[in-house]
Amino acid sequence: MKNLAKKLPFKIFVAFSFALLFLSNQSSAQDVITLNDGTKINANIVEMGETTVKYKPYGSKKDRVISIDRSIVKKIKLEEGVADVLDPEKISENYYFNDRRSNLKVGFLSIFRNGLSVAYEQALSPRDAIEIVMRIQGIGYTAVLNNNKGFGVGIAYRANLSSSAKKSARNAHILADYYMKPEFSINFTEYGRDFSSAFKNSTNAGLVLNFGREWVLNNRISLDVFLGLGFGLTLNKTRNPNVNCPDCIFGEVTSAGGELFSPDGKTYISSGFRLGYLFNTPTKEASKKL
Repeated sequence: MKNLAKKLPFKIFVAFSFALLFLSNQSSAQDVITLNDGTKINANIVEMGETTVKYKPYGSKKDRVISIDRSIVKKIKLEEGVADVLDPEKISENYYFNDRRSNLKVGFLSIFRNGLSVAYEQALSPRDAIEIVMRIQGIGYTAVLNNNKGFGVGIAYRANLSSSAKKSARNAHILADYYMKPEFSINFTEYGRDFSSAFKNSTNAGLVLNFGREWVLNNRISLDVFLGLGFGLTLNKTRNPNVNCPDCIFGEVTSAGGELFSPDGKTYISSGFRLGYLFNTPTKEASKKL
């Protein structure tokens, strides 16, 4: 009996140690969410979606579910020991789900070059976008090289120079980046009378490669600056019957919206500064369901 009394505290100690070890193993077996900054969250995962992760805090007595953005999650280790690592490209794509994708931009400085440009820009992905441009010549401040009138229409493909992962790492907007943008345009020009132009009007096509940068403020306002160089082709021109100047070069000058300028109908130079207003978030309805 005495021997049993002596051994009892030791047996209790051993049982208590096994109990602590069991509880410790149980706690480490819970789901673990690792964030991009290294923070680890012990949790019971409820749902893992492409844009969000829903979980219940481990050990919490409250029956509540917390939802976090999947883009800030680096890794999820499930209770079974399976690690779920989201593809980096998927993380970067999901990061932009609240960004406005459409942009209406007006040529802010072109108005001082006797022209006006209006562009509609639509993001396709974090890496690229398309742009449709309408230009009107003869609107604005007329004390420029000529008082030509006309209009033009252009379509451009914009390729951003940063990867989507790099953009998301610096919290950039889906449309904000340095870019390369080839643009094809068709422009109709009616030449000014006071310069005794050799031509009455002409229709030109141009292909220009633009380089620029776009900034986005508060997911609402954009600033776009660009400069480009390309070549053009005169599709049709009508000679001015009142002027006999077959060698006139100035008569070939083509302008469009204060942004496109061609001194000879062959070489195109583009430059601009556009102020834009962003709208349209395609995933807005989907985000409401989260």
